[in-house]
Amino acid sequence: VAMEWSTFSEPTEGNSQQEVNSEQVSRIDLRARKMFFQYEVRTNDNVNLNIQGTLYWKINDVHRMVNTTADPAGDVWHHSRSALIAAVSSVPLDTFMSSFNQLVQTAFDAQAADGFYTQRGIEVESMEVTRYDCVDEETAATLQEIIQETTDRINRLEAQRSENDVKSA
Repeated sequence: VAMEWSTFSEPTEGNSQQEVNSEQVSRIDLRARKMFFQYEVRTNDNVNLNIQGTLYWKINDVHRMVNTTADPAGDVWHHSRSALIAAVSSVPLDTFMSSFNQLVQTAFDAQAADGFYTQRGIEVESMEVTRYDCVDEETAATLQEIIQETTDRINRLEAQRSENDVKSA
C-alpha cells in the first residue's frame, strides 16, 4: 500500500512562502520525524507576523493511522498551525514578544490534549518557534527601534547599578 504524504520545506531567508510537496510512502518509519513550519499569523492588535519553527512528531499506532488519515504529516502541520494562530491572535504584540515561549507551549499543550492526534495514532512531541518577524517593513523598523531603546535602557541601568556598587564599596 502506498500513500501520499505532504512534505514541508525548511523556510529560507527572504522567502515568505514555504514549499509544500508530497512524497510516496510505502513503508512507515516509527522514528520521530522533524517537520518545518512557516505560518503568517496576526496578533490581536493587528500586527502581521511570519513565524518559523519545527515540529517533532511520530506515529504511535500504525493501524489507527492508516485507517484514519491518508496524510498524517499534513494533519500535524495544519492542526498545529490552527493552534498557533489561535494562541497568537489572542494576545497583543508586546505580550507575544515578552512571552512567546510560554504562548507556544500553551498552544502546543492545548492541541496535544484535544484528542486529534490520538484519534490518528500520532503523537506530537514538541513545537518550537525558531524565528519570528513582522511582515510589514514599517512595523519591523518600529519594532527594531523599540528593541534597541529597551536594550539601551537596560544597559544604562546596569551601568548605573555598577557605578552605585563601586561608590558604596
